[in-house]
Amino acid sequence: MGTGPYRIVSQSLDVEIKLASHDAYWGGLPPFAGILFRIIPELSSRMNALMAGEVDFITDIAPDMFGQIETHPETEIAGGPVQNIRYLAIDKTDAVLGKVGVRRALSLALDRKALVLALWQDRLPIPNGFQFASFGEAYIEDFPALAHDPELARKLLAESGYNGETITYKLLNNYYPTQVAGAQIMVEMWRAVGINVEIQMMENFAQIQTKPVHAIYDSSSTAIFPDPLAHAWREFGPKGTLPKVGIWNNEEYFGLGEKLKETADPQARRSIIRRMLEIVDRQDPPCVILYGSGQFYGKRKDIAWIPGQTLDLNFGPFNTAYAEN
Repeated sequence: MGTGPYRIVSQSLDVEIKLASHDAYWGGLPPFAGILFRIIPELSSRMNALMAGEVDFITDIAPDMFGQIETHPETEIAGGPVQNIRYLAIDKTDAVLGKVGVRRALSLALDRKALVLALWQDRLPIPNGFQFASFGEAYIEDFPALAHDPELARKLLAESGYNGETITYKLLNNYYPTQVAGAQIMVEMWRAVGINVEIQMMENFAQIQTKPVHAIYDSSSTAIFPDPLAHAWREFGPKGTLPKVGIWNNEEYFGLGEKLKETADPQARRSIIRRMLEIVDRQDPPCVILYGSGQFYGKRKDIAWIPGQTLDLNFGPFNTAYAEN
């Protein structure tokens, strides 16, 4: 756009992006003359590049790599939880997944604390509903925690008439760190309550979202500013991700969101938000909320970089400094 701390010099699709300092940047002189983003899909290759000094910074680090980075004298881990929720989208138009009891059972069967401990060394939060505490007056602090209740899951399955039909889980190969391992653990948790979920590996999101979807699949949502309108509404509102794919709609939810946009009084907004959370969590779930996302990076210690709360990589003068050797 010409207004950021760097400008694009060149781009090679799926290979690299070269940036140069925008010296007239309104926020001050950027700390680097230029930045080269290299696309290195395999985590092991990124790790080797960092350890060998071929790169200064790598993204999407899984916890089993933390120790190697932290024990190296010149590198360290940066990052942590961000304003993003990992969730499983559900195709409500499917004959089996259209049953509310089945969708709720998919959520109730999951032991999220065990997932976060096994996959993320207990470094990620588990939200109470599709929201963040950073929403301030719009945060419903007493909204019930995400429940792990296998017995209730079995009861709801029986009441819904579920009879062991296969539910397809369309899965990308570690689009998110630890994604495949997490999916395998969840399949076993679902099996324990009688839900038959089968993983189907896919190559890209276009394949996953090709109609008819008739499946569950991984997704996530970032709060681009601290309010439900910038988070859940972006996913589940009529122009949101899931309704646009054509796998979920709820007219009450749509109406509540429109009312929320027009309401300024904090207490009146809280009443609307609470009902919207209830619809997503229990009344007509569009998804299974998993846990708060984390973004972890490996970097050289002499790059003083402060990660933000979104997934953006900002190396501008506000959050980056470089100590010359």
